[in-house]
Amino acid sequence: MRLGKQQLQGASKGFSLIELLVVVTLIAFLSVGLGLALGSGNEGTRIRASETSLSGYIQLLRTKAILEGQPARLLIGNDASQLDAYYRQLGGVVRNPQNPDQWQAIDSGVELSEGVFFWENESSVELQSMQLTYPRRSPVPAGTGDSWLYLEISSTGELEGEAGSLTLFADRPQPGDLPDADDDSLYGGFLLSRLGVTVFPEDPTVLKQ
Repeated sequence: MRLGKQQLQGASKGFSLIELLVVVTLIAFLSVGLGLALGSGNEGTRIRASETSLSGYIQLLRTKAILEGQPARLLIGNDASQLDAYYRQLGGVVRNPQNPDQWQAIDSGVELSEGVFFWENESSVELQSMQLTYPRRSPVPAGTGDSWLYLEISSTGELEGEAGSLTLFADRPQPGDLPDADDDSLYGGFLLSRLGVTVFPEDPTVLKQ
C-alpha cells in the first residue's frame, strides 16, 4: 500500500508507536523480500521487483522521518569504483537531533535486483550528492567515506526539492553503459510527488526527462 501524507498522519493518531514500527518493519521486509524472490527473472520482472523495493524503501524513510521528527535521506550508491554497488546500493539515514551534521543509518541497506540500476540521466527528481561512511548505527558526520546521491525527506514526510521521476534500467553490458533508450522493456520506475506518493505509469516513456 502506498500511503499519502494525510493517511500517514491519520494513522499516527490511531496507532501506538510500537504498532507503527511493526508496520514499518513489514513494509521493509516485504519490499526487500519480493525483490530478492524475483531477482532472477527476466529484465521486466527484475525491474518490477526493483520498483517495489525502491518505493517501499522510500515509504520506510518517510515513516522514520515523521516518527523521529528529523529529516531522512535515501542514499543511492554513486562510487564508480564499487561496481556491485554503483547505482544499485540503496541506504537510509536519519539526521542526529543532537548534531545536524551527523547522520545515523536505519539499517544495512538493500540492493536493486541483479542487473537493474538507477538511471540518473533519465530521472528528474532533485538529487544531491554527499560523502558518508555507511552503514553505521552510531551517528557519523557527512563529508568523508563513500560517495552517494541522496533524496532528502523532511520531518513531515515531504520531499525536500522538486518532485519528478525515479527511473531504473536493466541490461548494462559494461560499467557505465546505458541501455537503448528506445527499448521500453529495459527501463521502468515511477513518479514521486512532493508528498511522497508513488505513481507507476502505464506508459514508461513519461518517466523520461
